[in-house]
Amino acid sequence: MNNPTTSNDQGILYGISLGPGAPDLLSLRAVKTIGQCDVIFAPSPKGDGNSLALDIARPFLPKNIPIKLFHLPMVKGLTPNKQAYQEVCTQIKPHLWNGQRVGVLCEGDAMFYGSFQYIVHILQEFTIEIIPGISSVQAAGAFLHYSLGSRNAPFMTIPATLAEDEIRPLMAKPGVKVFIKIGNHFHKIYSLIKEYGYLNQSCLMTNVSMTDEDALPLAVCDPFLKAPYFSLIFVCG
Repeated sequence: MNNPTTSNDQGILYGISLGPGAPDLLSLRAVKTIGQCDVIFAPSPKGDGNSLALDIARPFLPKNIPIKLFHLPMVKGLTPNKQAYQEVCTQIKPHLWNGQRVGVLCEGDAMFYGSFQYIVHILQEFTIEIIPGISSVQAAGAFLHYSLGSRNAPFMTIPATLAEDEIRPLMAKPGVKVFIKIGNHFHKIYSLIKEYGYLNQSCLMTNVSMTDEDALPLAVCDPFLKAPYFSLIFVCG
């Protein structure tokens, strides 16, 4: 995002999409941008010092580059944790004022249900460049040999966090549907898929592109399964 009022001596903020998990799925531009940054910010969702984003990018990090971990707690509902994002942006701003190139590591694609969109909103006064990446939905489709769209057929990505009454009208529509943010909502989604007769046309995909990736026909899954955090359900209907 190039703001004409931005001072030329300010730095640049990069939202660097890392893809679904495998380091070799980073784009050439993402790798190049990481190498050009003066400082890297990486999310640590649990605030325990662990960062999947940092692990994905680690093979491409310049030696001795400063790394800042930030904590973005997972919250329920449609409203993000505004205080957490403000705190992150408060840490980022001095680097931009000092003319540095700041990279924020983003799992998947930065603007596809990603946290970086909120950082963009807060820091829109600065110059921002976003490096696109492969989302988990795209990677899972490739792994399963599932087409995400064909001719005039619609394609829907549906957060499993929605209420049943919000999901039902979507289930009645044609086309491929992918449920994301499965978490504790597996039984609800399983039941809806079964109700609409799509159980034998659905697949659970977990940890796509990672060393423990797996795919199971939904029909053989326990309806009360506790799905891993990185889980998707494809419905081909």
